[in-house]
Amino acid sequence: RNRRLVAIAEAYGLRPTIFLCTQIVGTQRGFWFYAMPLDEVEALKRLPWAELQKRLVRDWSFEVTQEGSDRSPEALSREDLDAIADRVDFGSHTRFHPILPGCDEATLETEVAVSKREVEALTGRACDHFAYPNGNFGEREVEAVRRAGYRSARSIEVGWTRPGSDPYRLKITGVSDDASVDTMVAQLSGIPGWLRSLRPGPRSGDPLPKTERPGC
Repeated sequence: RNRRLVAIAEAYGLRPTIFLCTQIVGTQRGFWFYAMPLDEVEALKRLPWAELQKRLVRDWSFEVTQEGSDRSPEALSREDLDAIADRVDFGSHTRFHPILPGCDEATLETEVAVSKREVEALTGRACDHFAYPNGNFGEREVEAVRRAGYRSARSIEVGWTRPGSDPYRLKITGVSDDASVDTMVAQLSGIPGWLRSLRPGPRSGDPLPKTERPGC
């Protein structure tokens, strides 16, 4: 899908940035959140990453590192990367798309810093930009991104980026993958995202509660 969208962006004079999960692109691995019914995903996002992986194996026989020859690719292939390389910029979206506040320190470092080097190896270009999986981050995650040498990081918090905005907490106006034209127009207004931000409970961009974070 991303490869097809590049031509549309190009037609409007846009140069998109695609954030890569480096251990999923160019492989027959899948994204963990596609391994289960949609209504199960939100609850698992709240688990520490190590516990989440155990549940994936136990309940859905899914391992994040396992490749399946019968699985349709869920990310760009190496051929796709080569075909669009001159028309897009590439950033990092971690290696396996864990929810970062649920990772221990070593895993956080690997997912953030090693994925940067892997993007550079895949593309032959510097990787300067990062996107937080699911939009979840806290001060610890911001510091890990800064320490790894990225110039910016994108959240999914609704808003506008202005001069003086924190480059490691960039805001967006998001659009659903399956949005109709009418839905897209509404979402680009920012109103649906703003209304979601008013709901009680944790928001994307908030760290997990301290009791759910490994080592805390």
